[in-house]
Amino acid sequence: MAFKKLFTPTAQPSDGMTQAAREAIVDLLHFGVYADKHIALAEDKMVEATARTLNWDAKISFDYYEGKSIGEVRRIGRDETQRAEFFQSIRERLSKPEDRKLAVKLLEQLYSCDGATAVERETLPLVRRELELS
Repeated sequence: MAFKKLFTPTAQPSDGMTQAAREAIVDLLHFGVYADKHIALAEDKMVEATARTLNWDAKISFDYYEGKSIGEVRRIGRDETQRAEFFQSIRERLSKPEDRKLAVKLLEQLYSCDGATAVERETLPLVRRELELS
């Protein structure tokens, strides 16, 4: 994935988010990419175009985090318990309602950029519910 280029390392983040919130958004976007088991180039381009506004902490290797994030998303698969733990972690790291709304907005854009699949359409209400937005 070309997610590495999405985040501009900066010493003084200007997006108003914590690093944990940025990482949660990356995790949620990876969840969305892998939800239908179809990784589309359009999804990759959408993420690149919209996530540039996040300021990745320069002290944390995005390459390392990306691998960790993808591994986590692939590990949970359809396991209900692991999925519940995953979303609990996302909720905790996206503690501000506006960060949760941004994460869902980015996920919606991810899903719509290549035509939402049935799996993606089913997943979005689940994500909203898990993030306590519905």
